[in-house]
Amino acid sequence: TIGIQEFVKKLKPKCIQLIDLLFFKGYTQQEVSETLEIPLGTVKTQNRNCINELRNLLRV
Repeated sequence: TIGIQEFVKKLKPKCIQLIDLLFFKGYTQQEVSETLEIPLGTVKTQNRNCINELRNLLRV
């Protein structure tokens, strides 16, 4: 995970926070929604977008 975290740090701050909560801290999407006080659908959309950004970084 050390290598992945270096790539995650290159993402937008909201993506860093979201990925940290979901993947490194093990929160569910519902828990992230409640913690960040944003709708569950927004968490899902941001998660998908952030993962796509991370994939693009990893392709380089």
